[in-house]
Amino acid sequence: MYFPSSIPQFHLSRLKGTMGRLTAHFPEKALLNFAKNLGDQSLYPNLDPHLRLLAAVHHRFGSGDLFQDDYHKSRQDFRKNTLSIVGVPTKVERVQDFKIKTSAGQVPVRLYRTSTHKLSTQSQALIIFFHGGGFIVGDLDTHDEACRLICKYAQASVLSVDYRLAPAAAIDDGWDVLTWVYNHAADLNIDDTKIAVAGDSAGGNIAAVLAQMAVNKGYTLAGQLLFYPGLDLQEIADYPSRKTCSKGLFITDQDIHAVRENYVYKGTYASNDPLLSPIIGNLKGVCPAVIVIPEYDVLRDENVAYCQKLSNEEVPCQQLLIRGQTHGFINYTSINKSAKQATILAAQAFGRLLSCNEYA
Repeated sequence: MYFPSSIPQFHLSRLKGTMGRLTAHFPEKALLNFAKNLGDQSLYPNLDPHLRLLAAVHHRFGSGDLFQDDYHKSRQDFRKNTLSIVGVPTKVERVQDFKIKTSAGQVPVRLYRTSTHKLSTQSQALIIFFHGGGFIVGDLDTHDEACRLICKYAQASVLSVDYRLAPAAAIDDGWDVLTWVYNHAADLNIDDTKIAVAGDSAGGNIAAVLAQMAVNKGYTLAGQLLFYPGLDLQEIADYPSRKTCSKGLFITDQDIHAVRENYVYKGTYASNDPLLSPIIGNLKGVCPAVIVIPEYDVLRDENVAYCQKLSNEEVPCQQLLIRGQTHGFINYTSINKSAKQATILAAQAFGRLLSCNEYA
């Protein structure tokens, strides 16, 4: 089959969305053949065949690294590409957009409610969610479906936060939102003993940092749900997966360097500050964690190391190793069956934690 060597960037998001939807139910053999024709080198033989095809499309027709020199364009491209594959949204009881006043201005948020919240007279758990995107891209809409799935299957309210992007210190917005939630728990009909944090990638970094800050400032969080979080932004950070999983997927070690360039070097805090690299922070007494770790991810090994450090401090930590998946899979739940199943699995595990402190 003939494929053009290049395609105008204007049409890339449409191509990815169309191909993603049309090929979602193709037989495995057909997916692998298409991927091979597009240049897939079988570097990750157990990677989900559908994702192998999408990765091949990304590298054949895309612009290369996720984060470009023009980060405004990176944000536009990421939003366009992500929304191009969105299907019918998972149904929840209610979705409400509003803004929270912080020390830096107004932070847009989106509140998701489950059907059980409407039927129950008891206050509900709340998960404060921070989207991924390397602190450079992402917004409420790019992670809307992920939040819907977490809300439905964790059986908890979810508050998604549209924090300021790099070079602003996202953690400042995160802390302001967290304290606002505690101060307004009664207004939200939220059980203030069941407030938790969550996020994917950079959002997982924010959630992990907040879990440590909460201990220092006297707040008791119920848990942290971290999807492939970025936990170590130090220049000296050296994990095997940074090399073994840095080619032919959706995020590379070069993307991590771009995060340092935009969020660390131009930001407020140093890379060896626990506010940026929570893996070097004081983990004693932090809330229990569920860490979701894709098999093929540049961040895999630091996620495993973080869970081990939590365990060393006797903090309960459940690792969910997701076979055949890679970084960013919660953005593919609309078109990739195994990505959706993995997100549901994680949400259910976290829901059990919030309801009765189980780790089964």
